[in-house]
Amino acid sequence: MAHIDTSEIIRASVWLKPAGEALERINKVMRALHKEHGGPQVPPHVTLLTGAETTRASAELKLKRLASRVQPLRIKLGKIESRDEYFRALYAVVEANGDLAALMFLAAWTAAC
Repeated sequence: MAHIDTSEIIRASVWLKPAGEALERINKVMRALHKEHGGPQVPPHVTLLTGAETTRASAELKLKRLASRVQPLRIKLGKIESRDEYFRALYAVVEANGDLAALMFLAAWTAAC
């Protein structure tokens, strides 16, 4: 007889968050825009992976594994764009580079394993 896992399935995203001076500068702009236009207050981040479905315990294990392999990297923001979507009303496009592409691959691979 097979074991049936009844753990709750969660849906999650993996974000890369800025730190230091970059975070302070982004937050300053975001506060000013929010004050003038309203909308949701979402912490600054780069989405590495979205829509992952797993158990909470598995997510914690996979995130610890991923975090142990991540090194700080420099990300350059490109042009500002908008969409008619609640959480993407205004955002900065991230300029692709090899380090970021490798990290996105690693995040997807870790989630799949």
